[in-house]
This record gives sequence, C-alpha cells and structure tokens, in this order.
Amino acid sequence: MDLRNPQGTQIGNSNIQHNYFTAPQPSARPTRASNIPAHGRFFVGRHDQLAHLERLVARGGGRAVLCGTHGVGKTQLAIELLNRCGTTPVRWWIPAAQPETIAAELAALGRAIGLPELPDRNHYLAGVLADLGERDDWLVVFDNATRPASLVPYLPAGGGTVLITSVYPAWGTLAERVPVGVFSDAEAVELLSARTPMGAEQALALAQDLGALPLALDQAVSYLEQTGLTADEYLGLLRRNGELMLNRGAPSLYGATVDATFRVAVEQVEQRSTAALELLEICAVFAPADIPHDLLRVAPEALPPALAAAVGDDLTYADTVGVLTSYSLVRRDVTGLQVHSLVQAVTRRRMDADRRGAQTRAAGRLLIAAFPSDSYFDAAIWPTCERLLAHLLAVVTELLTVLPTAPDSVDDAAELLHRAGVYRWGRQDFDGAREHFARAAALREERHGGSHPDVAVSLNHLGLALRSLGRLDEAATVQRRALAIREEAFGPHHPAVAITLNDLGTVHHERGRYAEALELHRRAIAIRRSVLGSDDPFLATSLANLGATLTAVGRLDDAAAALDEALVIRTSVFGPTHPRVAFSLERIALNEQARGSLAEARAAMERAIEIRTGAYGPDHELVRRNVSQLASMRRAGDAGG
Repeated sequence: MDLRNPQGTQIGNSNIQHNYFTAPQPSARPTRASNIPAHGRFFVGRHDQLAHLERLVARGGGRAVLCGTHGVGKTQLAIELLNRCGTTPVRWWIPAAQPETIAAELAALGRAIGLPELPDRNHYLAGVLADLGERDDWLVVFDNATRPASLVPYLPAGGGTVLITSVYPAWGTLAERVPVGVFSDAEAVELLSARTPMGAEQALALAQDLGALPLALDQAVSYLEQTGLTADEYLGLLRRNGELMLNRGAPSLYGATVDATFRVAVEQVEQRSTAALELLEICAVFAPADIPHDLLRVAPEALPPALAAAVGDDLTYADTVGVLTSYSLVRRDVTGLQVHSLVQAVTRRRMDADRRGAQTRAAGRLLIAAFPSDSYFDAAIWPTCERLLAHLLAVVTELLTVLPTAPDSVDDAAELLHRAGVYRWGRQDFDGAREHFARAAALREERHGGSHPDVAVSLNHLGLALRSLGRLDEAATVQRRALAIREEAFGPHHPAVAITLNDLGTVHHERGRYAEALELHRRAIAIRRSVLGSDDPFLATSLANLGATLTAVGRLDDAAAALDEALVIRTSVFGPTHPRVAFSLERIALNEQARGSLAEARAAMERAIEIRTGAYGPDHELVRRNVSQLASMRRAGDAGG
C-alpha cells in the first residue's frame, strides 16, 4: 500500500503537507475516544513493566515495544495499561498484524476524534497522523505487529505515547524494548488460585508443569471449567498425555490454544528456512534448559543436511538462529539457546514418527560426541557434564520412547546412561550413579544378551556404585558376574578382566575378606604388568589397592613398596597435582601412620588435601574425609609427644 500524498510524501513523515486537509476547531471535536478490548477480570503481576510504562505515558512522546514469545501475555499487559491510564483522553487499540487492519483502525480513530472524512483514504490517514502529531493526549497500542518496516508508515509522532506488542525482537531505535517473559512461580500461583479452587501446592505444580506460560495457564483453567476435573485429575492427565493436552480447552483471554499458536509460528519458520526448522526440531528433543551452542555444533555429520551446512559456518549459524528468534521461538545468549517447554512439545507433536525419530537420533549422537566418557577424576570437565546432564536424560527418554526397538538408538541410550553414571559417581552422587548404571546394564542385556562384554562394563560400574553405597554383598555379586562375562569373552589374561579383578578385590577388602582381596589384586597386577607394561596408570591402581590391603593385614613394608611404586607411576603419567596422585598419597599416609611414622603420615595427608581441595573444592566428601584423618593423626602425635 503506497500511503503518500499527491506530492509523494509518506504518511508519518515530518514533511507532510497539509494543504489538502483542514481539521475542525478543537472546541467542536470530541474530548475523549477509546476502543479498549475486553479486560480480563484476573490480571496479576507485571508490576515492574506496568510502572515503567505508566512513567512513559506520563512523560509523553515515547514509544515502547513489548517483546516476548507467543502466549506470555503481551496483549493482556497492553490492555491493562490502557485501563490504568483512564485520565488519558484518547486511548486506541489497533490490531497490527496486517497493514489493511492498521489503516482501517487508524481511520476509525480519526472519526472518533472528530476528523471529517475525505474521499482519498491515504490523504485521510495522513491527516489523522498529522493531527496526533500536534497533540499529547493520546495512547495508541499497535498489537501483534510483525516487523518494524510494516508499522513505520502508520506511527504517529507528537507528545502522545505509542505502545507496540510483537514477538519480533529487533526494533532498534524505533521503540524502547520492554521484555515480557513467562510468569514467576508466585504470579502463576496467584492467577490459578484466583481463578480456581486449587490450593497453592497444586497451583505451583501445575504452573511448573506448564512452564508458567500465561496462555497455557489460561487454557488449563478453561479446560478445568469445561470438564469439571479437579486439579489433581488434570495434573495426572497432563503428565501422562502432555503433548495431547496442548489443544484441550479454549483459552478465554487468547485467540488460540497453545498447540495452534505455536504451530502457526513453526509453519512460518518452515517456509523461511529448512535449517532453522531442523534446528528447532532437534532443540525440541533436549531438556527445557540452556542448550549450549557447542553442543549443537559438535558433530555436524550427525545432523540433517541443511542444518549440518548451517552449523559449519558462523554467519550461517547466526542467520539460522535468527530466523527462530525473529518468531520468539527461541532465546539466544552468548552461551546457548533457550526454548520453552511448550514450544518443544508443540514442535515434537508436529513431527511425524520418522522425522521425530531422525531428529532424536541426531540429538543422541550430538550428546555422545559432547558428553565425556570418563569424567570421574577430571573436575575441570564437571561443569560441562552438569550443563549437559539434563539434556542427556531427556534425550534418553525420547530415544526409548520414539525408537524403543531401534538397535542403534538403544545402544546410544545405554552409552549415554553409562556416561551419566560415571559423572554422578565422580560427584559422589552414588545412588544416582547406581540408577544410571543399572538402567544401562539392563538395556545392554536386552539388546545383546546377558553375556555381551558391554553388559559387563555397566555391571562393573554398578558394582562400584553399590560399593560406594556400602552395599557390599550386592557389589560383589554383580562384579562376579561381570568377571565371568569378561573371562568368557576375552580369556583370563585380558586387561578388561584385570579391571574387574581389581574392583572385586576392593569390594572384598571392604568386606574384610583380605585373603581373597590379595589374590585378586595380585592377579590384576600380573595381567597389567604383562600386557600394559610397568608404567601404566591401571597398574598403579592395582598396586595402590594391593598396598591398602597389605596395610590392613599388617604387612606394612610390603604395602609401602607397592604404594610407592603406584605413586611414582601416577606422578609420572598425570603430574604431581592430579587427583589420582592424591589417592596414592592418602594410602601412603595411612600406611605410615600404621608404621608409627606420624610426621611422614601427616605430610602425605596434607599434600593429598592440598591436591583435592584444588581439584574439587573444600567441601568435597574426599577432602572432608582427609581433613578428619589428618586431625586424627595430629591428635595421635600430640598424645605420643
């Protein structure tokens, strides 16, 4: 639409010529005009945004845009502001998704403030804007604007206030950006408690399950009113049939359901960019938490073709993400992307089975490439594991739901669970580790049969977690089974057999069955020295464990020899400040204490504490244990002195 006067001046331009338009004298015109949409009875929260906008209206001459994803209540906030600004004579609402609607409503505003009709509508609209530019008693809302360029020709100047609502985030200097997000927990509970008889605990649970999205809360309340369900019944349905609930209920304050609202936006993305759609679909499989950029770009070969090409180039990746942010389907910051849980649910629901399976498989491969396989000792990579853990568990659930019989997907799920178990074991979350190892072992056994070596890997680690929990008999049972599998698969002299010999020996040590422990450790040492060499870190592990058992049976000189050799190997391989060195130092300290060499014991324990504090921080369980042991040594020294 070319909104220009005969001389070619754009509507809204400060150079508009007024020779074709003469407004009535102010005294002959209406003093007030408004067309405010229906106002919901239950408006909650948004105190900071409202206070800021009310100050903007009081100053006059400002423009602001309420930006946020679909369904966060931008429109409701704008309506609330119009109602609060009751002393403003002209308050006008303009649906702004289409230029034709904007023009019609702007013309209606002109009639409401007493401007006479003109034969040429473009001239009339220019006159309306010119009139507003000469006064300061108005507040005009442009609701659901798509892009700045489509709105610029219709924006009035002057001393009044313009408020825009939009999912589009990039308005530059045209208007001050006022972000609108989901409700806080307190706001969501306040709304649900006002509109339903549910208690605060139920309201909080429902709000959290729906990601505190105002549209989803309104839709849920409408469904409760429609069906007569209790809050507990609705929560049960939501948790069992989450994606199917997204189109149940007719929201009273919004134009469409969660499913319909986000589905339209996703379809618009599909029309603009295949890569952006693929990116959103893969993000939909992850947890509703920060999705690191590095995760999305770690393994392009695992991705569908368009997205693989996009993530390989910084500019193309930025453009691809930009398509999604332009519809407020994702938020981006320097670390990663954030996608609301209901956007994810709608996106998953929209995919057919084959496409959802392919994107889930791709997400799993990204995590296998990104999540470390051996994070037990390496505290430096724990933050990475922590960021990825929620995504790992979400993708495992999706793999086993969408692709429960696909062999490679079951393998991927088991591998991811095993890696999660290693991480949680290293963080001293032994019960969490036990759960992950047990699930991984069960999946591998179902997939490959009970005698497969991969089953032994998870069983062996399950034994480690059970031992850490003090469940020693169970630990011994699963590790004996792991040992039998490995001996059958590899023969009695394989390094994998030595791993389980070592770990089963440690269990027997803690059970007080020292003779069996010594035999197992010596077998492990013989295999490792023969196959791996005399400077291998796995040999050091067995030597250290042998030394601990020799200490327990009073063979202190033999223990010292084994422990010293282990320390030399570990220091050489890992460096003097590695946590594995601290394990050797702790055991040397305990052996020296048993030998009566308290000064040497204290020195070794102090060094172990120093290393572990540097690696894990002062509150780690191992540090606290060593501090307690050191205190005991000092008391013994004081008593003996």
